[in-house]
Formats: sequence, structure tokens, C-alpha cells
Amino acid sequence: MVTFPGVSVTRAEESTRLGRELNSIAAVSSLGAHRVERWIAICIGLIGLLYGILALTGILADGVQRFDLPIIGWAVALLELVPLAFVVLTTPWPRIQRWASLMFVVGYLIAVLLWVRFVPNPLDQPSWIWYLCTVASACVAQPFGRTIALWYTVLIALLVGASGVVHEGFTAAAREPMMDAVFSLTLGALVVILVDLFRSSVRKIDTTARLALEQYRGTVERAAQELERAEVDALVHDTVLASLSAAVQAHSPQQQHVARDMADDAIVRLTTAVALAAPLEEKIPLEDVHKRLAETIALLEAPVLIQRYGLLTGALPAEVAHALIQAATQALTNSVQHAGDAAVPRQLTLRPTENGGLVIEVIDRGRGFKPDQIAPGRLGVRVSIRGRVESVGGEVRVLSAPDRGTRVVLSWNPVETAS
Repeated sequence: MVTFPGVSVTRAEESTRLGRELNSIAAVSSLGAHRVERWIAICIGLIGLLYGILALTGILADGVQRFDLPIIGWAVALLELVPLAFVVLTTPWPRIQRWASLMFVVGYLIAVLLWVRFVPNPLDQPSWIWYLCTVASACVAQPFGRTIALWYTVLIALLVGASGVVHEGFTAAAREPMMDAVFSLTLGALVVILVDLFRSSVRKIDTTARLALEQYRGTVERAAQELERAEVDALVHDTVLASLSAAVQAHSPQQQHVARDMADDAIVRLTTAVALAAPLEEKIPLEDVHKRLAETIALLEAPVLIQRYGLLTGALPAEVAHALIQAATQALTNSVQHAGDAAVPRQLTLRPTENGGLVIEVIDRGRGFKPDQIAPGRLGVRVSIRGRVESVGGEVRVLSAPDRGTRVVLSWNPVETAS
């Protein structure tokens, strides 16, 4: 390791420090989703505990005598309380609680069907099985998305209302069970929407943080390189000028000896500076490029199918990999924002080339646009996508038309950059 006076850190030390800072920022930017999932797990655990105690008191007070077959009553109680106990006990571990919630919602649906079938008057008080309607809506929203959770909530509400209508008929007496069904549907839907709202808000924040991190990464790396080169250039400039000045003024043998030593020192410094200023030969494996793009897709509000063709066994120069990842991320963000809602099919493909390059395609079947009519003030395609890739020697093709979808092709080839 060679150090110069006035240069406090080497390139390796600066890169290590910068890597630690960027990793810390990346870790912070991904905490939002984990925190929300943890709070959702805690809320489900608390709600499950409170309503579970309420249901248990109803079981103890009412027993299973309302069933035509007592064994069915015990089966219903176990289908409710055993999975719910697992939901409460796994509160500290949200991932495990997802599976417990899935067990509970399935068991609860079966229990409701048995209750409606084998209890002569399902809505007579105390009807302890309906205490857990809200818990079921919250639990189904944890492992599943909004659509499935809402349909499940609607199904439970329909069973509540239908059981009253079947028993009472379409008379004034059926008004109360219908109101119970509306209340169950309203409260359950509210819980599902709140869970989905929290998740979508955090996904937006995490996506924005990742995009900002990618931009910050490139900016800081370029700024650090320029600062280091400026310091080295200034140092070498002064050294060379000093040796030339000494050589010009050297008349005596002693002065010539000093000038020769200064020239030797300048040559050493020049050689070291060239090696120091040369770009790093850092490589990023194609598997890491795939992994980072998959992580970005997981944070988007719309589903994106990611496919890979061929073996991702090679590696790209770091600046090339960063440029392609940032450009692909921007293309995905543009698709989510402008191509249409989550129902629009979207796809990202990665295909390595035979000579060590990479082709990334972002495709959607959304609204589309006319690429030649993009307003000058819109920098998404011109700067964030095309500018980034072309700055490292890559190529960008944007193929789109109104109502025909969009295809953004990002490619980099080492042969092209070397020519």
C-alpha cells in the first residue's frame, strides 16, 4: 500500500468505508416493511387473545349442548381455539404466525359451516362462534392479499346473514341477523383495508428509499473518485514542477544530484498515481444483479414476472452493473406508475450474452406511449434510463405505442465497449 503526504486514505480504505455506509443505509431502508409486519403480528396476537378469551367464556357458559351432536360441538370448539392459540403464541415470529393464521382461517370457515348446519338456531344468544369474525378477517389479511381477504370476509358475512334468513325466513325477525351480517362485513373489511393500506404505504416508502440509495451510491462513488484524482493530480503536478524547476536551476554537481533525486521521486509518484487513478477491477456477479432486481420487484405495488434465460455465471464491471440495475429499476417504476394498475401483465427478463454481456428487458402490456413525443422536462427515459446505460457503453431501445404496451431493452456488451 502506497500513501502520499496530504492524502489521508487509500482507495481501498475509502471503498471499504463507503461500502459500510451504503450497507447501513440499505439496512435502514428495508426496516419499514419488517416493522409493519411485526406490528400487524402484534395486533393480531392481541386481538386473537382478547376475542379468544371471550369465545372461551361463551363456550364454557353455553357448552356444546346447542348442537344436535355434542361431538360436533367439541370439533367446532377445537377448530377455533387450537389454531387461535397458535396465532397468539407465535406473535413474536411474524413469519410463523402467517402459517398459524392460515390454519385458523381454514379451521374457522369449517367451524362456521358446521355451526350453521348442526345448530338448530345459529344466531340465538350467546352465539360465541361469531365473536371471532373480526379475528378471522385480520388473520386472512396477514398471509393473503387484499382481494382474497375481502372475499373471505364477504363469505363469512353471507353465512351470518344466510343462517338467520334460513331459520327466520324473510320476515321482520330476520332483520337482526342481517344487521349482524352487515356489521361483520363492515368491521372485517375495515380491518383488511387498514392492513393493506399500511403495507402499500410502506412499500412505496421502501421503493423510494431504494431508488434514492441507488442514485446516492453512484453519486458518492463518482464524487469520491473525482476527489481522489484531484488530490493525486495536484500532488503529482507540484512534484513534477518542483523537479523540473530544480533541474533548470542545477548548475553545480550537488544541485544536479538533488535534481536527479527529485526526478526519480517524481517518476515513482507518477507511476503510482497512474495505478491509483485507474478504475477498480471490481466485478459484480450476474446472480447478484438478478437478486437485487428481484428485491426491487418485491417492493413494487404491481406483480412482475421475472425470468432468466441461460446460466447467470458471469460477472459485470461494478459501474456497468449499477447502471443496468438503476435503469431497470427506473423502467419498472415507470411501468407501475404509467402503464396501468396491478392487473397489467409485467415481465422482466435477464439474458447473458455469449461474450460476457447482459441483456435486460422490462415489458408490460399497458397503455404504452409514443417515445418520440416525450416532453423535454421528463427525465425518466432520457436521463435515468438511456443516460445511465449509455454512460457505461451500453445500449437502450424503447419500443412502445399507445395501447400496445412497452418494451425497454437494456444491453451491455464488453466487445462493443472495447472497440
